[in-house]
Amino acid sequence: RDRSGHCPKPRDVSVYISIPFCPGKCSYCSFISISAVNARDLLDRYLNGLFDEIKAKALLINKYNLRVKSLYIGGGTPGILDERQLLMLMQLLHDSFDFGKTEEICFELGRPETVSDEKLKILKNFNVHRICINTQTTNDKILNIIGRNHNSQDYFLAVKKALKYGFNSINTDLIAGLPGEDYSSFCRSVDDVINTGVDNITVHTLAIKRAAKLSGCGDNFNPENRVVTDMLDYAYSRLMSDGYVPYYIYRQKNCVSNGENTGFCKPYKICGYNIYMMEDIHSIIACGAGASSKIIKDRKVNRVINVKYPMEYVSEYEKIIKNTDIIDKMLRAELTDE
Repeated sequence: RDRSGHCPKPRDVSVYISIPFCPGKCSYCSFISISAVNARDLLDRYLNGLFDEIKAKALLINKYNLRVKSLYIGGGTPGILDERQLLMLMQLLHDSFDFGKTEEICFELGRPETVSDEKLKILKNFNVHRICINTQTTNDKILNIIGRNHNSQDYFLAVKKALKYGFNSINTDLIAGLPGEDYSSFCRSVDDVINTGVDNITVHTLAIKRAAKLSGCGDNFNPENRVVTDMLDYAYSRLMSDGYVPYYIYRQKNCVSNGENTGFCKPYKICGYNIYMMEDIHSIIACGAGASSKIIKDRKVNRVINVKYPMEYVSEYEKIIKNTDIIDKMLRAELTDE
């Protein structure tokens, strides 16, 4: 059994869908996501290409009789999609894949200000199990410093709305070590998020990459920052005392205090996709800009990575077609040797 409690089977796969657009760029972010405020036309063009790729990857999955064990729509901020775009995406996924044996569908809404009742209804109607509403902190001053377009009340309201729809699980991300946030403020954020009733909380440590606006900002990002170590200690102790259990962990370069990122959840609320992806339990078929497919054979991981930026994705789509052909050959070699 894997750590999610399930028994992997030879033809299990997970599917990842990349929506690399956000309402705005956070100052600590180094992801490829771009602001959708002035890129609405690009977003529509991107979705057209993404829909074509989803159809092509679905044909491969059906061709080789693969079982989609989990589906994860991530970003960026997939909640940036309006109701029309969201409905089109979810309908296409429903029409393209056989979700009869799928154990988990996750949709990372992301920013609280993108959450609406209409979007939540769509996700619930398409049997989405797990959603993510991420605030990073509940300190309004810090939210402003890092360039978020929402405040803490937006987050609390979004979670309150989501809880009404009875999703199997709701996740919130927090970040320890944000610029300007002290120990007391971070601890309040942990308490605030626990008090909302969400059953998944992921505690990240700030990692500054060269592509982020905050890169090279001095002592705030000292890897020996003891305050951030104390923040993590508080979060872990508080979460476990409230019945959350850690179920996955990973590290990144340039983390403040050499910290880590840890996912906590209430019992039986594990996100299986996180385990499958990080521990290479089975192959991942990924669609979208920057998406990385992983074809696993005999414990060896072969990666096929899409072009990085949305503009490149829509203007050089022949590269996506080529990658799909490469994955086809990999799957054929993997499965004909069974």
